[in-house]
Formats: sequence, C-alpha cells, structure tokens
Amino acid sequence: MIGGDVGQIVNPDGVKSQLEGGAVQSASWTLKEAVTFGPDGI
Repeated sequence: MIGGDVGQIVNPDGVKSQLEGGAVQSASWTLKEAVTFGPDGI
C-alpha cells in the first residue's frame, strides 16, 4: 500500500509511476544499501 498527497492530478499514469518508483527506491534503500562509518566519517 502506498499513500501520498499528490495535489490536483493532471496525469494519473504519471502519478502512479512516481508513487511506485518512490516505493521501489525506498525499499531498495532499506533492504540493500549500507553506509560504512570509519574514523574519518562516512
């Protein structure tokens, strides 16, 4: 389930694509990406 405040919809397919893309990107960040911290920072 995805929720968003998109305002007035002019292009429904574009809104759907933006919401789906954001969900995929945030899932990728959560599940697959890592940040390594060392003595000098990131």
